[in-house]
Order: sequence, then C-alpha cells, then structure tokens
Amino acid sequence: MEEKLVVNEDYQITETTMFISPYFHEVYRSMIFDEKGIYLCSKRPLKLIEEACIDDGATFDGRRQAVIQKLNYKVKTPIHISPERMIYAFPTISFLNYDCTWIFANNIKDIEEKNKYTSEIIFRNGYRYTLKLPRKILMRQREKTALCMYIFSPIKRLQIQFTPMFRS
Repeated sequence: MEEKLVVNEDYQITETTMFISPYFHEVYRSMIFDEKGIYLCSKRPLKLIEEACIDDGATFDGRRQAVIQKLNYKVKTPIHISPERMIYAFPTISFLNYDCTWIFANNIKDIEEKNKYTSEIIFRNGYRYTLKLPRKILMRQREKTALCMYIFSPIKRLQIQFTPMFRS
C-alpha cells in the first residue's frame, strides 16, 4: 500500500476500504486507509459511513436500528453498509465520539495482542494497524459484525428461500 497521503474529497467506501480514523487537522477530518492508498478527507468518518449507507439505499440510522432490533447490539453497533458488496464496519468506541475509528471487517485477516491494552489488526493485504484497545474488545466487535453479516447477507436469504426447492 502506498504510504503517501492523498487528498480525496470524493472518497467513496468500497470493498477495499480497511479503516477510517479521525484526523486532527484544521481542514481534514478523516484519514482513510484503503488497499489502494491512504487518503485525507474533510468529512468526518461518520459522515463517510452515512453517505455510503445512503449510496446503498438506506440511512445510517435505519441500518443501525435494524441491527439493534435484530441482534440487540445497542453499544458499538456494527453497520451493514452494503450487504450486497459485503461491506460491514464496526466502531472502536461510540460512533458519537469524535475519536471513533471505523474498522471494515471484511478486510481483517487477524487481530494480535501487543500487550494487555494494545492490539494490532492485520489486514488481508498485510497492512498492520495498532490500536489502544485490548484484543478481547476488538474480537468481540468482530464477532458481533460476523453475526450481522450472517443476518443481513442477501446470499443467506437466497439460500433459505431456495433450499426447500431442492429437497426430495
């Protein structure tokens, strides 16, 4: 992955987005880590997530409420941004907190413990990101997101819908 920071005011979340963290700058509010590069954007991470949900035909609040109703995940709720494209993200802390980083679960290869209070996420492309969060918390967020993937996956719905047709 290219380490040079590139300004991209039109960034759109895709299958290659790995994580979006807040960036403390007078103009730029987000640092976006993508398999194609690292980008700066003046939109806050939550705004990028909200726009991606709208692009996929739903609101962030609607997606969040669906997860809360179906899975009762009221705290650090994972979001199914685009189930058709398998884009799911989870917040590291409350989504209302300015320090919230959004991790895109579909790109995680592993989560390693650095020490009791720090973890390192290893992404599919080998990129490593260190967070001041215990591995246990990140693993729980990943598990919650995996269940969200199962519940909201359109592929699962198709399998359930067509399974009876193949029984004899």
